[in-house]
Amino acid sequence: FPLDLSRNRFPEVPEAACQLVSLEGLSLYHNCLRCLNPALGNLTALTYLNLSRNQLSSLPPYICQLPLRVLIVSNNKLGALPPDISALGSLRQLDVSSNELQSLPTELCSLPTLRDLNVRRNQLSTLPDGEEKTLASTSQEPPLPSGPATAPAPRPLSSIQRPNSFLFRSSSQSSSGPSSPDTVSRPRRSPQLLDEKEVMAQLRQVLECQLQRPLPDDLAEALANGVILCQLANQLRPRCVPFIHVPSPAVPKLSALKSRKNVESFLEACRKMGVPEESLCQPHHILEEEGAPGKGLPYVAAVIHALLERP
Repeated sequence: FPLDLSRNRFPEVPEAACQLVSLEGLSLYHNCLRCLNPALGNLTALTYLNLSRNQLSSLPPYICQLPLRVLIVSNNKLGALPPDISALGSLRQLDVSSNELQSLPTELCSLPTLRDLNVRRNQLSTLPDGEEKTLASTSQEPPLPSGPATAPAPRPLSSIQRPNSFLFRSSSQSSSGPSSPDTVSRPRRSPQLLDEKEVMAQLRQVLECQLQRPLPDDLAEALANGVILCQLANQLRPRCVPFIHVPSPAVPKLSALKSRKNVESFLEACRKMGVPEESLCQPHHILEEEGAPGKGLPYVAAVIHALLERP
């Protein structure tokens, strides 16, 4: 289960939280942490840890002994990353943007599952051997507003989608009648980079046609909690997402951790339905953690295309 302690004034990690040995997700975003509690090492089931927007100057070695898949330490005062980071063998996403890093440890090159590394807004001038191809574009990108978790800006659509994506297809005939799934997935525009409004409009058409109902005006926000995506997965294969966290009248907005659970369940359902790993996005692309609404939509569109086009 997750625990969300974000936007409080904790000067240190509460001891009680460190005793929750079954904890899978912990968010301490936007607190007053200057150092971490060694008892965090008790959390042997922890896969998600968000420590962004605190005052941490170092990461202790025991953090690297946790089974983390996502580690977010952006907007702190880190001067270096520990060599022990090589022990994070399951790590898929590491965000250390907006710190004071002057170099990166060579041990980063040995992380076998790392897919997303954000080192934006540091003081880097060189990259360790083996990382240039992975990091060069990330470390040189202009800064974007920081949120609970920051991520690299979306690449051009052409670099994340196959040419036959529904966002690139051009129709061989004009469409003058009502939309059908075929005409929806084949816009009349020749292949080129589409702007955010076009991506959103086409993605809306595809989803509304598949779900047979209208979606909210703010599509990016509507998708961010993962509910609609899980419902789409269950429509394509019933019960492939066995449990969906949904808002209630009393609590109309899902917590960040419940939203992440939904999004991870959707991505796992995509895997079960045969979507290849290279066609999947990262959870933060859907969760709008970048702080720039709509920037993750090209990634979401690529996943939905792969899901609907699977054999």
